[in-house]
Amino acid sequence: MIGSKVMVVLAVCLVCFTT
Repeated sequence: MIGSKVMVVLAVCLVCFTT
C-alpha cells in the first residue's frame, strides 16, 4: 500500500532530520 510506504519514508526522514 502506498499509504504505509509514505508513513515509513516520513518516519525515516523525521529520524534523520532530528538526529
